[in-house]
Amino acid sequence: MDKSLIGKIYSEDSRRLINTTEFDITVGSEGYGETGFASMETIVSHFIEHFNENTVFYDLGCGTGKIVYHIGLCYPVRKSCGIEFSKERCIIANQIREKYDIQSDKISILNKNILDCDISDATVIYMDNTL
Repeated sequence: MDKSLIGKIYSEDSRRLINTTEFDITVGSEGYGETGFASMETIVSHFIEHFNENTVFYDLGCGTGKIVYHIGLCYPVRKSCGIEFSKERCIIANQIREKYDIQSDKISILNKNILDCDISDATVIYMDNTL
């Protein structure tokens, strides 16, 4: 695990005024919570037996993709995929990927509605509802 890279990814300021107006609501940084590195490691530690070379991980509502990158870079999973409805957050997720030259075919971020996605291959699903 390259902890320095993961630390850099988590230090990105993705809470900057990201506003979305889908469904006639506005959610800015004050309503956009994030799970940090230590919290995610604690969560994974409780389910570590499910993180192996056969794992297909989905983060539903992945925001800027930090957890998707975390799982894809730190664990020997087959696939780490984030699904995010907000176009703005997906743009930031892709900027993070480019900035840190993350070139892993097993990591992807999809700008879609989770209700329209086939996640039947999932072995681990994560969804953080901080609102």
